[in-house]
Amino acid sequence: NIIDGAVVTRMSEQDKSKSKTFVAQSIEEIKSAKTSKYCSTHPLSALKELKKFSNDHKFAFVGLPCHIHGLRKIQEQEQFLKDKIILTVGLLCTHAVNYSGTNLILDKFGSGKKNLKRMQYRGKGWPGSAVIDYDHKQISIPLSDYWNPYFGPYFFTPYRCLSCSDLTAELADISLGDAWLKEIEAEDELGSSIVISRTNFSEKILKDMADNNLLYLEEISKDRLKESQANIIVRKKV
Repeated sequence: NIIDGAVVTRMSEQDKSKSKTFVAQSIEEIKSAKTSKYCSTHPLSALKELKKFSNDHKFAFVGLPCHIHGLRKIQEQEQFLKDKIILTVGLLCTHAVNYSGTNLILDKFGSGKKNLKRMQYRGKGWPGSAVIDYDHKQISIPLSDYWNPYFGPYFFTPYRCLSCSDLTAELADISLGDAWLKEIEAEDELGSSIVISRTNFSEKILKDMADNNLLYLEEISKDRLKESQANIIVRKKV
């Protein structure tokens, strides 16, 4: 009962290999946007959809650090977005991957885009696997098998990502990302995430969720945060 909808991103129903940003207005729609999207995403393109809603409707916005940067700049010019978007959730990001990366994964591990039913980059626990569904078969690819040799080395990275220093979406109210810490790196069904809260409002939301057993929170130090992102910290700031 805090928001009426959220700007989120899921895979497109028309082209299963591409993403689509939309305004989710139900729990089911928000769940349809779960898990990482290691492809081009465009959350800012959905902002114009918010004009269709009355002034008293409130929304959350989920995006990468660069998307949060763009939103903040637009909010400086568009008062209705200041009023309607009351919560921003930023995703920790080392760099984006363009659609050429997805096409390579589909060609190398699957059967290309023909008869593709579903493309999911993360799932099946943590750290998880990519899942490619075709008409008569499903292919599962451990994260390390495709991220480390293909996505991680910046082969399919937009040039702008190379000059970005914002790892933690520092302009977001809440930031979320993988917690790569030794004591929790074992594979499990859920995994643990870094959660960075920057406002009293977001802090209250997290506390209320914890009080209602919707999530479990454990405070860590800034040094532990840096440790959890040690592989990328040399190129980004926290």
